[in-house]
Amino acid sequence: MKGFTLVELLAVVLILSIITALSVPIVGKVVEEKRFDTVFLDAKTILREVEYNYIDSVEFPITKLNTLNISSVSLSDYDSEQSYVYMDNSEFYIVLIGKNKFDGINACNIKQSSNDSNVGRIVCE
Repeated sequence: MKGFTLVELLAVVLILSIITALSVPIVGKVVEEKRFDTVFLDAKTILREVEYNYIDSVEFPITKLNTLNISSVSLSDYDSEQSYVYMDNSEFYIVLIGKNKFDGINACNIKQSSNDSNVGRIVCE
């Protein structure tokens, strides 16, 4: 007789189930980290554009994103009413609040000259 026994098939199904159970959380974590990275890079891109447009500004008041003409990043995944850019000690900072696919992910007080990522499921103060 040719073929596999029921025990052999069940063993294969069990092994595949274990592999799947182990890999799903890992893949989910990687996807979440990439979402954080995307928000951080979008924040840096918006800051670069603001710096370019307001390079000669001595003062820059707290300004909501919906009042700026941002073309380098789609703002549809960010709350442009709650997100803002400000200047402190001649350096631009951004607070970027996610929505839609970035719902719950915030970038808090990111500055252009730093690679420090303060992005995550955090509350910006």
